[in-house]
Amino acid sequence: MKKLIFLLLLAALVFGGCANYRKIALEDVKLEKLKMVSTSKADVKLSLYLNNPTRGIIKVKEAAGVVFAGKEEFAKITLLEPVEFAKGEPSQAQATLRVELLDPLSVIMMGLNPATWNLEQFTFSGYTVVGKGAAGKRFEVENIPVKDFIGELKF
Repeated sequence: MKKLIFLLLLAALVFGGCANYRKIALEDVKLEKLKMVSTSKADVKLSLYLNNPTRGIIKVKEAAGVVFAGKEEFAKITLLEPVEFAKGEPSQAQATLRVELLDPLSVIMMGLNPATWNLEQFTFSGYTVVGKGAAGKRFEVENIPVKDFIGELKF
């Protein structure tokens, strides 16, 4: 997860013309809270630690995506509120994601323990909007293997 978030932020800054973008680093991602909203929806609160040595605030205005199990949509992920990182220093921000299972029965068929799932079959496609004020740039990613970044998330 840490790599995915970092790639989305880095892409936004590279194309946005940020002079010190190479020095920006997502240092850590921690799961803070998991709250079930319904039987198929949960809010996931993450702490994101970003080193931003640039002269501008980094604001993630919007982000959403879909996790696929093979070619089938498995879950939708949506950022509930914008996330801001302070300029010129390392900073920490809270991000709350809404995760909605699109086929809850598939979870039962795969087993209720995610540690036993075959992560090889899962991919992620989504977008993020990063910017200042009313302006923002949209960046998209497609078919990123979930197994490559899920191990980065600390529980």
